[in-house]
Amino acid sequence: CLTFLTRKEALIKTRDVFATFAHRNFDCSIWLSLTKTALFHPMLYIRYFFGDFVIFKYLAKAWFFSSRQILFGPTYKIWIPIPSKSTHMDSDCISPGCDWRKVIGEKAKEWDHNYSIRDPKKENRITTTTTTEKSENVSSREARG
Repeated sequence: CLTFLTRKEALIKTRDVFATFAHRNFDCSIWLSLTKTALFHPMLYIRYFFGDFVIFKYLAKAWFFSSRQILFGPTYKIWIPIPSKSTHMDSDCISPGCDWRKVIGEKAKEWDHNYSIRDPKKENRITTTTTTEKSENVSSREARG
């Protein structure tokens, strides 16, 4: 993912952490290491190891790829608009505060209205009929002429 808004200076300061994404780090692990959220609560590791292994992997990868940032780097804040301005297209990660099914349905209707899809078979048939009619008209004029 990694779609976000930031200043150039902040991106330069955190370049090493973001570079870990190219080495199969998760975006969530990057955000955890920059915000240092929940990284110093040992009981969470145990809870997530047995309860929600995906979150455990986020925590583990944050430490694996960015332990220097977690231990010695500054803590950053992430600001999130509520209601959200966008969402993931994965049903497990839908942003809260918005009826996304309704928004998507309205946009789909708008798209259908503005950009209706034409059936190429029907267009070809119309073109063929028009071409045939023109040929017949030319032939009848030549026969009369």
